[in-house]
Amino acid sequence: MRYGVPVVGVALALFMTVRIGAQSSAAASSSSDTYKAVVDRLPRAKPALPAPGAAGTATTDPVFSSRIYRVTDGTTRPGALNRSFRSPSSPHQNAWSASGTYFYVASGDGTIIPFKFDASKGTAQRLQASASGDGGLVLRFYIEPEFSRVSDSLIYGSTSGISGSTLRTIDQYDFSTGLYARLLDLDTIVPGLSGTYIGGLAASDGSVERIMAFFGGTSQDLHHYVIVFNKTNPSSRQVLDTKANTLNGLPISFPLNISLHHAAMDHSGRYVMLYSTWTDQSSTRKAALRRSISARYPIRVRVRSMA
Repeated sequence: MRYGVPVVGVALALFMTVRIGAQSSAAASSSSDTYKAVVDRLPRAKPALPAPGAAGTATTDPVFSSRIYRVTDGTTRPGALNRSFRSPSSPHQNAWSASGTYFYVASGDGTIIPFKFDASKGTAQRLQASASGDGGLVLRFYIEPEFSRVSDSLIYGSTSGISGSTLRTIDQYDFSTGLYARLLDLDTIVPGLSGTYIGGLAASDGSVERIMAFFGGTSQDLHHYVIVFNKTNPSSRQVLDTKANTLNGLPISFPLNISLHHAAMDHSGRYVMLYSTWTDQSSTRKAALRRSISARYPIRVRVRSMA
């Protein structure tokens, strides 16, 4: 069973528009290694849709002249034909590696499919490509993972179907070695987590790489724990309970009393944005709450009404 944020309107084929080589003006040459695009603001008639080729081929946008590269098609997973593919559910999620060498797409059933990207050519290739089964390497994460913003070869998630997996561990996969490694077992941090899982995670950049995860629910919108820890020193961490209103087991000075629909961390690793559930936005509040919690003392809170 896979857990994640439901997405409406997924598409069979995933396309991407990328910049190749140095930028040029709208009237630049059409050589394959030069980026070409319309840059004025004049209106243009809607053209007929171009017929896309198979995965690995490119199409030129008939209006804006940019190159569009097809990444997936109906045979991307030979053992599961004509599946849909999409980018991550959350706009915060980092689906590209630190140097742009790798990226991933998610299949409709939650399967995470990584690709290797050649920026000089604008081409993407499956890793460990195969003509059968899933068509190549798939990552054994049951949640949408997050690439490290520090190391190009690392991606973080929570594994499923691997020895020791409980849906409550934070793990990494190293593309350079092909190995998984355990970073933190949440069952050793918070008691009574049996039957729960991790809702999502994020990673920071900077000299101290921090990882954040929200967890503790048996289903989406029931999570109420957030952890932020130093990746190289997991004992350096903060644990917030948004229902018990505690930080590291001690009462906080303001009431949250919310369950979490989502949580995200800024790139610096200093702040975590907490997104409450729809139920917690009702009653007298009538608005969403956005709270920024410092990853280290003192706690700083910012509350804003959202239209």
